[in-house]
Amino acid sequence: GVLSYLLMRSHSLPVFTPSVSQSAVTPSAVPQESATETVSVPTPRQMVKDSVCAEDLFKSIHLSLTTRQVLEKSVSLRSAEALYKANDYFKACYVYARLRENLVTNDLADECLDNYLELKMALCLQKTQEQDLMISLFNHAVESRSPVVRSLAYYNLAFLQMHNHQYLNARASAYRALALMESFDETMPANVESDCYFIAAEALTRYLLDIGQISEDLPGRLWAETTPIVEVPLVEQDALKAFLSRGIDEINAGSVSPKIIQHGERETGAQWSAICVGAPLEEVLWKYSTIADLNLSWSNTDPSLRLRPVTLYLPVTAGTYLAEVATGSTGLLWRYDGQTGSLYNPEMYTDFETHKEALVSETVAVWQRFLLRYRGDHRTPNAHYALGIMYTIENQVPTALGEYKLISSQYPHNPLAPFALLNASKLKTNLRDYEGARTDLNDLLLQYPECRVVDDATLYLAEATLQSGLYDDARRMFEKVYKLNYSPKTRCRASYGLGKCTYEQEDYKAAQEWLTKAIDLTTDPDDTRLGMAFYQLGRVCMKQQEFELASQAFRAALEKRLSNDEYFEVTLELIGSKVREKRYVEALQILGSIPEPELNQEQACSVMLVRAQILRDIDLTESAVSLLRRKIEFIAEANLRARLTVELARCYLETGDLGVAEKELSEAIYDLEGRTEMQQAMALLAEIIYRRGRLEMAEGLCKQILAQPQCDPQVRDDVFCLLGRLYNDQKRYDQAALAYAGIRGEKENPLP
Repeated sequence: GVLSYLLMRSHSLPVFTPSVSQSAVTPSAVPQESATETVSVPTPRQMVKDSVCAEDLFKSIHLSLTTRQVLEKSVSLRSAEALYKANDYFKACYVYARLRENLVTNDLADECLDNYLELKMALCLQKTQEQDLMISLFNHAVESRSPVVRSLAYYNLAFLQMHNHQYLNARASAYRALALMESFDETMPANVESDCYFIAAEALTRYLLDIGQISEDLPGRLWAETTPIVEVPLVEQDALKAFLSRGIDEINAGSVSPKIIQHGERETGAQWSAICVGAPLEEVLWKYSTIADLNLSWSNTDPSLRLRPVTLYLPVTAGTYLAEVATGSTGLLWRYDGQTGSLYNPEMYTDFETHKEALVSETVAVWQRFLLRYRGDHRTPNAHYALGIMYTIENQVPTALGEYKLISSQYPHNPLAPFALLNASKLKTNLRDYEGARTDLNDLLLQYPECRVVDDATLYLAEATLQSGLYDDARRMFEKVYKLNYSPKTRCRASYGLGKCTYEQEDYKAAQEWLTKAIDLTTDPDDTRLGMAFYQLGRVCMKQQEFELASQAFRAALEKRLSNDEYFEVTLELIGSKVREKRYVEALQILGSIPEPELNQEQACSVMLVRAQILRDIDLTESAVSLLRRKIEFIAEANLRARLTVELARCYLETGDLGVAEKELSEAIYDLEGRTEMQQAMALLAEIIYRRGRLEMAEGLCKQILAQPQCDPQVRDDVFCLLGRLYNDQKRYDQAALAYAGIRGEKENPLP
């Protein structure tokens, strides 16, 4: 029976998401919370107390009769606090409920104590499944006549909403707590205020990262999730009642209309006071802007937002802080440029880029204000780290690097220091400062060998080394990560790196093995790396003369996510593999499927070159000549026109029009830009001259090609073959043998 009861209960209980309103109980994937306060009709205290009757409450607290009898012997605030700290929430809630039941509310101080006990009960129940009751108790606490109880309720609520990723609600709750925190005295430590301001800054940061689906995270400790919540240290009834009653008489001065005053005799930063209870935001800001003589802009703001209620108790404050807290407590952003104050609603936008810019700008400003307002706070490195992320989003890379450098140099023992070095290395890698990136990553590996980001750092170091062209070093680092790390994600990333290294080292067998492993380890079929991995695998197969496998790899690449330029390049490679297989019909069909009107001029020239080469291969050279001569005159760029002319010269060479071929090639050769293209054209010109019988000129041109540094291997082989034929025709058989062997001459060293 007990088991059946528990099973039925587990299916019927609601899922908890802390909030002061029922509508915000279930968080959405991208939170779009309403930041307005819960408004209810005031009721007499007896009606409020009856709304959470003791009988219903005790039924909700699942304790045995024996346990209740034991707790009845020690009903005190001290015992309730002890049970709460021991995480025995049902027992603590039971004791708090008994304290409320025993309390007779004869005056306002007793009512404040009753509200405080309701808040403590709500905090107990938020750890359990009794959510409806918890929400009711929280609503009573945030509607208390005591500014201290209200501030404590919003302070705790901000932490709960952060835990449930309700970031905009958490930010509004933090500002509502700050709006009444001046009612505290030395009973509460000073860090309560900095905690709330930190939550407001962190909530806006996380909200921005969330809606923008930005991969950056807030690692390390000391964020709101791990910040200890300060408890009221008082357990004596008289002292607690006196503390909870603070500020009630003073805040009554603003119960009818906002009381906004500027005190010119005070020192800078404390010249304002603001007291109001549930006043419309518009009225509060109009009074402030009128006295401060600043322009107030409500452009693109929903008129209903102006009526959001504001409750403030700020007897001594700065003007900008007054406006920031008043606006933030309604869920809006206050933006001041020195002349005009404007409001922005973070929940609504029409253009996402403009919206992101506004949020980033405000997030940077609030973190900077945190650093100025709470100098020496132990979370200063967190603020600098968040600023580094924001500056990165704004593409202010030097400023972001400065923030990360400050953390790693001034706070080397902070948990964020290794992450700062890692982020700095990423930024430098993007700037192609590979040496700087390697320096930061080496520092990370040496200073923080036990940090959990060491594997990521090693990978980034290997990738930076790869980008630097140090393929041997990069290969060793990738292999180390692959062998020592058991994470499939890390091994997959290392495999991609090894595939690139081995390809650049021309170790094509190893490259094929590593690229295949990388593809097999990739679990997401939409991974953006897959397309280029298949493309590179196809090129590896082409190098190994495995043309059928290359065609399969290129076709697989075309089915993955590629940019337009990448798709075009892969298509040309696929056509090349079909040509090497001598499957010309398929190659022409694929070529015909390319939408030529959508191509740029360079791509269109590449298509013409491929088509002409295929026509030459299938003995339709005259058609290739006709195609090229018809198109060349419409090409404006000299380099592209020269490339087409070289192909036209090859066609003339096959048709025997050597004079025309030499003339066309001689004019076009100087417009070629690529080193390899120039060498190929010179080799072709040497062949034409040789066939026209000018052997000495052809020999000189061949030697000129071989004397060039970094001669293309295929061009070098063709030139040596031509020299061998030339020497053989001249009956210089010794030199012909040397040429066929790849040796430049009798007294010259072999080519490397």
